[in-house]
Amino acid sequence: MYEEDFVDETPVAFEVNGRKFKYKPLTAKDQNEMLKDFFYVDSKGKMQKNLSALNKHRTMNLVSVPYIKDSEWIKMSKEERFELIGKINPSIFTKIIEQIDKIEKQGSDALKKSSSP
Repeated sequence: MYEEDFVDETPVAFEVNGRKFKYKPLTAKDQNEMLKDFFYVDSKGKMQKNLSALNKHRTMNLVSVPYIKDSEWIKMSKEERFELIGKINPSIFTKIIEQIDKIEKQGSDALKKSSSP
């Protein structure tokens, strides 16, 4: 009952420039844990988004990358994973983030469709 309210945590495969990645969609728990890093108060007292923190947390949810064996990737901490991903070309990194955004948006769109009258 209400299965559509839950995130399907099955890793989603995508490609960037012919390289294969897998990403585990964010759950409410994941998102809640990153909120402390994702928002900050600027010098004018306004709440602002920290996009670099968001990108970092999202790339930490990659469960497979073409740069290292999956067995080695799984053994790495999320911080170590980001250290590796942080070394790639910025244009590739941007494409990875764009693909992750699409995956997250598809989950949101599916929920919107299921709750429409």
